[in-house]
Amino acid sequence: MAIRRQGLGRHLLIRALKEAVSARKPCAGLHVDERNLPAICLYEASGFVRDAHIADYYRPGQHAIRMICDLDLDANPKLRQQLEAYEMRCNEKTAQGPAQRNRSGRHMETRRSSGAPQH
Repeated sequence: MAIRRQGLGRHLLIRALKEAVSARKPCAGLHVDERNLPAICLYEASGFVRDAHIADYYRPGQHAIRMICDLDLDANPKLRQQLEAYEMRCNEKTAQGPAQRNRSGRHMETRRSSGAPQH
């Protein structure tokens, strides 16, 4: 079962970058299949830039793009924006209180009933 378009990749990426910034790492890097446009867009939106094209990285004819991310928040406004948005979402979830999952596996807000049964 594929899990796509639920924000898991963005969450994991931003969480990893947050940890790297906290550890005072200077940069992060990755390789991505040049045909994986959704992933490339995610990385670019998170502050990564294309650094190199690597021919035949995965196998003959299947190339990669090397991408790097400067973890200096003053020099990387995209990353700063993503980290601030991540913190806001985390704070909102904490303020909402407990959540429960619906059948699709997504969180939904738990609401207290007004006393009347809901059908």
